[in-house]
Amino acid sequence: MDWNHNTHYHAALLREVPPRYGRALDVGCGDGAFARKLASRAGRVDAIDADAAVIASARDQSPVPANVLFILADFLAYPIDPDAYDFVAALSSLHHMPFEPALEKMTRALRPRGVLVVLGIWPVVTTQDRIVSGAAVVANRTYQLLRGPDRVTAPTAPPTMTLDDVQVRAAQLLPGARVRRRLLWRYTIVWTKPG
Repeated sequence: MDWNHNTHYHAALLREVPPRYGRALDVGCGDGAFARKLASRAGRVDAIDADAAVIASARDQSPVPANVLFILADFLAYPIDPDAYDFVAALSSLHHMPFEPALEKMTRALRPRGVLVVLGIWPVVTTQDRIVSGAAVVANRTYQLLRGPDRVTAPTAPPTMTLDDVQVRAAQLLPGARVRRRLLWRYTIVWTKPG
């Protein structure tokens, strides 16, 4: 599998998956790499993306686990039943959507005690961002030497929401959520829906 700034965090994100669960949703699934990993631990994975080329690529990669359904659709427009999923993930896709409506729909999709995991991208704005970004440049270069260049197959967009704003808005929408700055210009939000 190609290495990139998102796949770098797959193992950490998989540690947040509940030990037993039936259904998972991967929002903005891209080439389906994370959905395939979820498939080994879930009864069913719905992987949704609005980009036809990346969904076609995800479907074309063999083998496609029998319990993964790749869906070409706009997440915000796609009908999703409330309380349908035990685990919802959004890897570098939240900044492609309006923040509050997307998070609200993801939380509605979760069953009580279900887990939401977001891997987001932060822009370099503050002094702390610049310091962490400097360390990320060094780490990124090392990873590229060891693993090859950062390969991204899905369309990208620059983030506009600062990490401070993410923390404030996540606290309002997801009481008790853990927001953590990560290296390689990423942050994580981990939240368990009350039950």
